[in-house]
Amino acid sequence: MTAEQMACSHESFGANVAVNRIEDKGAFMADVQIGCTQCGLPFHFIGVPLGLSYARPMASVDCTELRVPIGPGAVRPGASGTMRFETEVRSVDLLNAIAPEGTC
Repeated sequence: MTAEQMACSHESFGANVAVNRIEDKGAFMADVQIGCTQCGLPFHFIGVPLGLSYARPMASVDCTELRVPIGPGAVRPGASGTMRFETEVRSVDLLNAIAPEGTC
């Protein structure tokens, strides 16, 4: 983190959302990144498990990208994915962050 980023009060934000179609799974994912537009510092997501899942939101290893399963139209009762790929990190020191094991 630069001196400018440390001194910044982070009062202006920008977001980038990429929507991806996972054709072989028939799924859609939204990858979300948020950052300060004043100093460029990326924000991190808090309390989100690390990894990738087609069934629930998860975060990248550095917690700066939220990966969210999405679907077109209204929610259908019982429409949760049954196939998923998840990874678990047992110990990561992200700038000495204190978080439950395997979460941001």
